[in-house]
Amino acid sequence: MKINYLMILFMGSIVIASCDKNDTIDPPPPPPLGPLRDTTILNIPYGTNASQVFDLGLPAGRTSGTTLIISVHGGGWSTGDKNELTWMLNGFKQRGFAVANLNYRLTNSTPDNYKTELDDIDSAVQFTLRLASTYTFNAQKFTLLDIVQADIFHYAMLIPEILPVK
Repeated sequence: MKINYLMILFMGSIVIASCDKNDTIDPPPPPPLGPLRDTTILNIPYGTNASQVFDLGLPAGRTSGTTLIISVHGGGWSTGDKNELTWMLNGFKQRGFAVANLNYRLTNSTPDNYKTELDDIDSAVQFTLRLASTYTFNAQKFTLLDIVQADIFHYAMLIPEILPVK
């Protein structure tokens, strides 16, 4: 019994001695001041390629229960741009939804190579969901939305493999 107390005392002193007063832990972002305003943050990067960006529309008065709509533009993986859907981002935002409007790298060289696009959408979704506590929306309650074509169907089939948030 005496050995256990000595062992705990010894281990405790090692832990205390190993702490450096210069070690810092990044604090969480401060909570927003005042009421949450309607805002849109443009071209948030989720990767290193210039095409790997998204716009994040945030409605006024949002809460941690605010639903997120993740919008993926159509174009058969080879054409299109998130800017074509800015009208939709604004419309959903006015109705109280948070909206992530994604761009991704387009398939220009080989029409059947959509893996890059799926990887980009996966990265963008994961990155966006990790922003929920910073920008106040619900990362557990979101909808994937594809306009015009069924590109997102490929991605939606993979959802069980990529969720929960990595």
